[in-house]
This record gives sequence, C-alpha cells and structure tokens, in this order.
Amino acid sequence: MGKNYLGRGSLSGVLADHRGGLNMKPFWSAGLLLALLWSGLSVAADSPEEPVKVLRQAAVAGSWYPADPEELKAYLDQALSRLPVGSESAQIPVRALLVPHSEVRHSGAIAAQGFHRVRGAHFGRVVVLGPAHRGQFEGLAVPDATHYATPLGEIPLDPEAVRRLLSSGAARKIPGVDRRENVIEMPLPWLQHLLKPDWKLVPILVGILNAESSGQAAQALRPLLGEDTLLVISGEFTHYGPAYDYLPFPAKDPRFFERLRRLDLGLWERLVARDVSGLFAYREQTGNNACALGPLAILGHLLTPATTITLEGYATSAPLGKQGNSVSYLAASFGDAAPWSAGSEAKPVASGSATDR
Repeated sequence: MGKNYLGRGSLSGVLADHRGGLNMKPFWSAGLLLALLWSGLSVAADSPEEPVKVLRQAAVAGSWYPADPEELKAYLDQALSRLPVGSESAQIPVRALLVPHSEVRHSGAIAAQGFHRVRGAHFGRVVVLGPAHRGQFEGLAVPDATHYATPLGEIPLDPEAVRRLLSSGAARKIPGVDRRENVIEMPLPWLQHLLKPDWKLVPILVGILNAESSGQAAQALRPLLGEDTLLVISGEFTHYGPAYDYLPFPAKDPRFFERLRRLDLGLWERLVARDVSGLFAYREQTGNNACALGPLAILGHLLTPATTITLEGYATSAPLGKQGNSVSYLAASFGDAAPWSAGSEAKPVASGSATDR
C-alpha cells in the first residue's frame, strides 16, 4: 500500500408497382427521396436532445483517500473489519447518517462506524448534504454535473430529484460550486463500496442559513426522502486551533479533551432535542464553528418524535501537534419506521435574507 491511510443509419427504400400483384418494379423517385430525407431531418430536429454529460472528477483522490481502486477498497474493508456485519436495528430502517468528511487517516475510523449501518442496503437515491466551505451563497446549491467520479466508478445524478428541488425555490444551480469541495466527494467511495448498485445521487451544498431558512430547506427536501432514499449529512464539529481562529480554552489545559468533548456534545444534544433554534443560539453563546451546523439544522427539522437516534462514534482528529489544531468527528444513524416524505408536498420557498451561518 502506498500512503498510509489506515450514427445514424442509411436511408433506403424500394417502391413497387402492385398492378395485378405481378409486375413489381423497384424505382427511385428523386422528389420522394428528398421529401423522405427532409421528413427524417425534421423528426431529428424535433426530438429531445440527450443531455450533455458533465462529469465531476474526483478532487481529493490520491491525497485525502487512495486513488487506486484496489487500495481504496482494501482500506475501506480494513476500516469496516472490526464492525458488525448487518444492521443492529433492522426492524427500524435507517433514514439518515451523519458522517465526517476529512482525510481518511483522520476521520476514516469514525466514518466507518456510521457507514457500516447501511452495509448491503438497497437505496434508489442518496441525498448528500454538506456545508459549503468555499464561496458565499444563501440557502442550498446543486452543481451543474450529471455524474460524479471516484476511483470506484461514476455515479449518475438523479435529474428528476434535482429538478424538483430547483423548482421548489429552495436551491439553485451554481456551475462549479463543488469543484474544490470535499464534503460531497468523501462519502461517495463508502457508499459505492457498501450499498447495492444502481443508486442515483443528489449532491447538495448548504450555504448561509438561519433557523427559519433551514426549515424552508427541510420542507423542500422532505418530498425527496421516500422509502428508497438515504440522507447523508456530511459534516464535522468543533474546529479548534489557530488554523481555524478558534481557541475557546488553552491547548495546554489539562482538561482539554474533556472540555472539547463537552463543547461538541452541547451541539449534539440540541440536535437530539430537535431544538433547531438552540443550535444557532449555541453557536452564538460558544462561538462553536462546527461546519455541520447548517446541515444539522435541516436535519433537526426533518426528525420526527419517533426517530431513533444513535451516536455511533466520536473522536478528534489527533492528539494536538505543534500547530495545536484539532477537528472533532461524530458518526450517527437515524432510524424511522416511516419515510420522512410521508404526507409532504413540495411548496415554493418564501424569499428573504438569511444572515446566520
């Protein structure tokens, strides 16, 4: 193992003289031939064109995770090897996962603890919801791609789901919005490796939201979350250190990891309580810079009183090094007997400014 990742056909015809049914003479009529050719061209012009394939190439393969397909599959298998095969909550279908999206050497073990809950599962559609790290926009954005590529192959987007989302007014298409983003890409090899094939992708980047606009986004997403759909929240918690301009307590504090865990779980507990306003208030109170906040707020609106929530794993990126930076990772699964689309309809989203992120 290299890096340590722990045409068209021709037109022809024969016209026959059926007089008496005997004297059948093939002949070409120049005028008729031109008419037929013109008719064929008209049909071709009126026919809907095949959509142009726009392939979003893998941006972080070879740096954040292995670019070689066999090496990548070996890594995924190794990360999953100590986890149980099959869902422990088979009676309650998994509707959503929360997973990190950092380099696999940092977050892969925690990501595996979330993804193993859907090992061997069949879904027709996977919606991946992740925070936009680059570029400022309000609400939701979808890329202009028709397919995503990873070392394990190409994944087609679900054009009908994207169309419905765009028509709801909750999202807009921004060309190249995901070009350098890792948040959609990082979950894809796991999903390709673990799910049964032939699912389609709906990639969504989350921009600036507040408690109200996150509810509007959830309302637009809900109709897509049917029985055969998995929602994947790609997000991370506290980003501590000078690299992130966030040092709520000293790195040399003997209770550093205890305080960091408390900071992370404070956000998690508000999600479990379905307290979306509390998520945004917590950020204002603590300065917590979790990139997962926007996607978590949308998820908070989608959760039902019956949703079973399981915290699958928690860790930080590594013991603090010379730079004193750390990122916190959580993995969780969300189960519900009924799909979250039950009784929903896509409605236009009211326009308005969103000032919180």
